[in-house]
Amino acid sequence: MTGAGIFQIVSYITASTILVLGIIALFGWFLPPYIPENMRMLLGIMMVLWGVFRIVSTRYRRQQLERRARENEE
Repeated sequence: MTGAGIFQIVSYITASTILVLGIIALFGWFLPPYIPENMRMLLGIMMVLWGVFRIVSTRYRRQQLERRARENEE
């Protein structure tokens, strides 16, 4: 496995973790009750958006690398 492949795997794992933690924050699971609801919602939404952004950007980067590799073969 190449360094780029390992980087992609780590990027997907990180993005998925952030996404799951954002969902957990949105629903209030495992969070102390003294955290205000507005703060919990804001944190959850930001983490979900950041996780989705990371997944989309990692996928786009992978497609670019594959496209360049095909162009170099021709």
